[in-house]
Amino acid sequence: MGFNSVQSPGIQIKGFPISRRDLLRVGGASALPLLVGRPAWAQEAPERANDFWLRPRRIRLKHASGEKIDALYWSDGEVVEEGYFAISHFMRDRVVNKGVYMHHTLLDILYGVTGWLDYYGVATDIVFNSGYRDYLRNLRIEGAVKDSLHTRGEASDIAIPGINTLQIAKFGMWLGGGGVGWYPSKGFIHMDRGRVRSWRG
Repeated sequence: MGFNSVQSPGIQIKGFPISRRDLLRVGGASALPLLVGRPAWAQEAPERANDFWLRPRRIRLKHASGEKIDALYWSDGEVVEEGYFAISHFMRDRVVNKGVYMHHTLLDILYGVTGWLDYYGVATDIVFNSGYRDYLRNLRIEGAVKDSLHTRGEASDIAIPGINTLQIAKFGMWLGGGGVGWYPSKGFIHMDRGRVRSWRG
C-alpha cells in the first residue's frame, strides 16, 4: 500500500487511548467565538450524544474516482485493525500512491459527520477529496501550507452532495475536534485534528 512504517502520534492499535478530546464529547466547541447551533439530536436528548461515542464507529467515504468505503474502525474500546487500515489506505495520496496511518481523531470527526447524516436520514456518502498528502508534492501545490496537517494524516477535505458547505462547516465547528476551513468557491470543507480554529478560504 506504500504506507510509512511510523504511525501518526497518538495511535495505538491495542489499548486505544480514550480522552475527552479524542471522543469529541458534547460541549467541545463551547469556546468557539461563533454562533453554531447545536444539532437537534443533542438538544432533544443530550444523553444520546454521549451514547453515540460509545457505539461501534464506522464511516462512509466516496472518492471522485467512484471508489467507496464503508468500514468499522473502532469497537469495544479498541481500534478495529482491518477497518482502520482500509480507511487509511483509502485516504492515501493517490497521485503518488503513498499513505500513512490516519489520525484516529480525524476519523472520529468523520464518524461524527456520518452520524449527523444518519440522524437526518441523509443516505449519501461523504465525498473525500484529499486526506494524506505527500510532503514533497504538497510543496508544489499552489496555496498549500508548508507544514500542512495533510502531510501527517491529520486532515481531510470533504463535501456532501446536496448539503450546503456552510452547514457542514458549522457542524464541524460544533464538534470542536480541530480546525475547520470553509471553501465555498471550491465546494469543499477542510477538517483537521489540530488546534480548534475556523477560517474561510
